[in-house]
Amino acid sequence: MCSFGLPGFPKEEVTCIMSLSAFFRWLERHFRNKALMILFLAALNLGVYALVLATGGIKYVYSHSMYIPILLAGFVFGARGGVLAGLAGGVVLGPFMPIETATGEPQLLLNWLYRTGLFTLIGLFNGVAVEMLRRQLRENEWLARHDPFTRLPNRVALMEYIEASGREGGEAGTASSALFAVFAENLMEAGATFGVRITDEIMVQMHDRLQGLFPHGTPVFSTQPGELSVILPCGGAEEARDEMDRISAAMKEPFVLPDMSLHVEAVAGCVMLEKNGEDGHAVLRKADIAAHSAGRKGQESLLYDSELDGTIAENLEMLGALKGAMEKGELLLHYQPKVSMRDGRVVGAESLLRWGHPVRGLVYPASFVPQAEKSNLMNALTEWVINEALDQSARWRKEGIVLSLAVNVSARDLTSPRFGEMILEALARRDLDGDSLELEITESAIMEDPLHAIGVLKRFSDVRVVISIDDFGTGYSSLQYLSRFPATVIKVDQSFVRNLRSDDGARHIIDAAVRLAHALGMEVVVEGVESEETFEMLREMGCDIAQGYGVSPPLSVDEFSGWFFSRTMNG
Repeated sequence: MCSFGLPGFPKEEVTCIMSLSAFFRWLERHFRNKALMILFLAALNLGVYALVLATGGIKYVYSHSMYIPILLAGFVFGARGGVLAGLAGGVVLGPFMPIETATGEPQLLLNWLYRTGLFTLIGLFNGVAVEMLRRQLRENEWLARHDPFTRLPNRVALMEYIEASGREGGEAGTASSALFAVFAENLMEAGATFGVRITDEIMVQMHDRLQGLFPHGTPVFSTQPGELSVILPCGGAEEARDEMDRISAAMKEPFVLPDMSLHVEAVAGCVMLEKNGEDGHAVLRKADIAAHSAGRKGQESLLYDSELDGTIAENLEMLGALKGAMEKGELLLHYQPKVSMRDGRVVGAESLLRWGHPVRGLVYPASFVPQAEKSNLMNALTEWVINEALDQSARWRKEGIVLSLAVNVSARDLTSPRFGEMILEALARRDLDGDSLELEITESAIMEDPLHAIGVLKRFSDVRVVISIDDFGTGYSSLQYLSRFPATVIKVDQSFVRNLRSDDGARHIIDAAVRLAHALGMEVVVEGVESEETFEMLREMGCDIAQGYGVSPPLSVDEFSGWFFSRTMNG
């Protein structure tokens, strides 16, 4: 039994709709010669007349055979055909057909007029029902192939296009074509802020921009929320990259909406179609992998490579095992020292997460933290790091190592309702002062909701937890908010330090950051200090604290203790 739900069709309903639609198309193909069909119906009418006459007249059951041509006419020609067939059937079995052929008794006028009316109504109702069914099937078939809100062709339509092109040797069936996927990364944020109608309008405008780039009639498909796909002729990887550059450039222009303009962070992925008959879902998956990999790497576009499959699968597997790693004690912290640039004294250390994986060995956070930041595991991971760092701080204090240990905090942590209580409880449990802990927070994390961030951070600063603005100079913090943040440290991003000797711009930025920080009563930490020469240049510029391999690489707990006491004894 088939049901006809509206959008969000289950697979079985889509199959049912397609089967019924195919049946109606079969009927139309085989009955498209209307003249022959009319002759066939006329022959049926005469056949029924002959049958009723030969079997004794209208009083016997064979007269009901007239429903066959009436229903068939309504089925093929709709309401008009059903009415005409009903009238014809009423006339054929009317005044020319006796009640009983043996006696020759004629029918009463009222009898055959009533029968004619009944035949006509049956033909009308049947024809109307068939027309409604056809309309509903056409609508459902359209909905199965289109997004109902944007009215753009969807993933089902793309799969059919790839399959049909493969059979016919079209664009998707040649070795010189490619599937491009364009994904709007911040569309969900726009929808949450301004409503889903805005996201629908953005998708339509993205569709129109893509169609404007390519030859007239090139289909563009809405394959999932926030994503459009298109298949284009493509001579090779370089041509594919050129097309992705064109797509990226088209998406950079603001999207003009009622009362506002919005910027969309669009990334593109591409996969070359190398052979006929390749599964459409597999092809789209590869294009999606390329697009999402581009987003993670901070690139505008990326061409699919088989290595991306392994990377993504490995990242997902790592994320799945992360919770177990926390419970099994596989995570650990290394500590990179920070030293005063005035007297060389060790003033703190940054806590850097490592995973002692039982198979992969020592895994660095770049392999699993970016994925964790997008999941609910991030809060639990930050809590683990803070508790582990404070445990180590308490142990070191007993050994005479009194330092502030820095921990990185994400935007997700700042929005967690229990983040503040968790930190205050962690300090109280170990009887540690607030200055035992330093929270490093990036500009971008703060600026996601600056007013909320100020409130959360003010609570920490009240108990003397050190607040540091991490990667300073790479974000987009407002000076208006910067003066209100309860931060006491800014940490200049290592990208500026790395280019210090060769880039005048980097020197000017660091110099401006130092003067700004000191004017606001803040200290300046520079990370990425790799040499004595760089150390001296930064010290002369007024920087306060240095961190980097030129001071010390990240160290295990035992290594750090030995390094600290060795440095202390040697002055």
